[in-house]
Amino acid sequence: MNHSRPTRIGRTLSPREFEAVRLAASGHTDVQIADVMGVSPHTVDTYWRRIFRKLDVRSRPAAIARARGDHSIP
Repeated sequence: MNHSRPTRIGRTLSPREFEAVRLAASGHTDVQIADVMGVSPHTVDTYWRRIFRKLDVRSRPAAIARARGDHSIP
């Protein structure tokens, strides 16, 4: 997969955190995200905690909305 991250959010998040947001926005559950990324669900939970802190949001939908608002993801 070749997903560029040229936006502000794309530069703020790590590549793995960005991928978690992208996958969640496309409808994947955390378990599915873990499977696609080859990590444990616990690791995905860690990504979300970091994403919330970095984007100053409190939920997955808010993180996805922020990324969509920044045109980081469709």
